[in-house]
Amino acid sequence: EKNIEVAYEVISKDTQNFFSFHSLPRIDSIAISELHEGYFKDSKISADNFPFDKYFYRKEPCLVSIFETEFGNIGEIILPIFQSKIYSKTHELNNLILQSIQMGKNLGAKAVSMTGLLPSATNYGISIDNMIQAKDMPKITTGHAVTVSAVLLNIQKTFKITKRKIQSESIGFLGLGSIGL
Repeated sequence: EKNIEVAYEVISKDTQNFFSFHSLPRIDSIAISELHEGYFKDSKISADNFPFDKYFYRKEPCLVSIFETEFGNIGEIILPIFQSKIYSKTHELNNLILQSIQMGKNLGAKAVSMTGLLPSATNYGISIDNMIQAKDMPKITTGHAVTVSAVLLNIQKTFKITKRKIQSESIGFLGLGSIGL
């Protein structure tokens, strides 16, 4: 539980006031994640007894870290909902994601990446995109397009290296999950 306290130090503060009074680097994009039960597998904490009040102010999304990269700053926002609950609490999940997107926008984010099972639980971002009224909100991505592109580029390269043509081959895919192929 000690690791949890360090990771969620910011959570106990009022998010709006915290951002107003603290100097944070400008955020270019945000990555939104749900809580994973696996984080707590060696403790007595579960999705049913997690002390949300202790780690999340008003059970709101929390900016837990900022990654500074040569391509820009990425804020990581954790939602106060466990992965095992995101399909049964879709209304709550959608509202938490919208709060996260607004938080990201307030910090300067132009893009939002939904990670983990969030894409699947939100119809690959379509349900969130449909809920966003303002046109000046950050763009949403699930990363699926990049994954599909990487698969196709690898197939193309394989055919080029082996000097074969796709038209004369049978191709099977295993373990693609939800990337849409």
